[in-house]
Amino acid sequence: MIFNIFWERYEQPILSTLCTGQSWCKVALYAPTVLYHKGKYRMWYVGTSTDTRSGDNALGYAESLDGLVWSEYEKNPIARPGDFPFGNGIGTPCVIFDEEAGIFKLWFVSPSITKDERGQVVTMTQQLGYGESEDGIKWKIRPEPFYDSGRAPCVRKNADGSFGMWMNSRPSLKHDPFDLYKNIYYFTSPDGIKWKRSSSPALQPTGKLTTALYPDVARVDNRFIMLFVANTSKEGNIYQVYAATSQDGQQWTISEEEPFLPIRRDKELFDSRYTSTPRFLDCGDHYKLYYSSRDRGNLYCDGQGKLRTDNSGIYRHIGVATAPKPSFIDT
Repeated sequence: MIFNIFWERYEQPILSTLCTGQSWCKVALYAPTVLYHKGKYRMWYVGTSTDTRSGDNALGYAESLDGLVWSEYEKNPIARPGDFPFGNGIGTPCVIFDEEAGIFKLWFVSPSITKDERGQVVTMTQQLGYGESEDGIKWKIRPEPFYDSGRAPCVRKNADGSFGMWMNSRPSLKHDPFDLYKNIYYFTSPDGIKWKRSSSPALQPTGKLTTALYPDVARVDNRFIMLFVANTSKEGNIYQVYAATSQDGQQWTISEEEPFLPIRRDKELFDSRYTSTPRFLDCGDHYKLYYSSRDRGNLYCDGQGKLRTDNSGIYRHIGVATAPKPSFIDT
């Protein structure tokens, strides 16, 4: 399968730390999960006002009639770090609306990180959690995690009522914490709470790619497409959205020649360093692709008003791209 998709990007970010009027996400703002439900586009995303590496993200909510112009919920954040009974906050949320149950369901990862006196990571756990909501705003969070190594869950409900999930995970807790960023596993569950992981990764980086992060999986033309984020040894700290395809959702073929959603090389643009955390949405007659981005800037003001530097860049924008159907061809 060759990807023959032509994305038209919205020129400005749809949400950004640089133009938000809400103080809770003035430092970082990223990781959107988007649904179209009852005539509205609904987005959940994370942010912080402390510093870029604090891990104490809160959860925000926004709505849109067209998926392009968004209104932030005036009572954001809808969940603060203290509302999560384990870890330091919320990361990489995934929300679905379960039609059969009539509720919104949330899967997320909550990180716990310790560092030494030099600021180097000593231990890192990223535990998978779960919550439910009738309106998508007031959430009841399950009090305990149910998986000890995860990042970026992508959950889909199957026709038989069971659940499938693609998620970054390290092979075991004995492995280096950063091995999590090279392994995407497939999980199955009868209820969305008790999960069984595949014995081997569903996807790992191949060829020139050195990482495989933030999976997002959708069905397109009777097959699966996985969008994920990778970098190459040649480009270093440049991360872009790549794609893979599968017939069964477990065995994947990566298209590694070109990114699916590349960065834009103009250093003044908001997505000139990263395109990341993709969320693919089938909108009937067209597709939308939501994503986080980093620009080329390294400076920011932390929660105490101190000017600080993050040389890896800052997740501070959410962008969107659109494409008409059909956008895929077979050869």
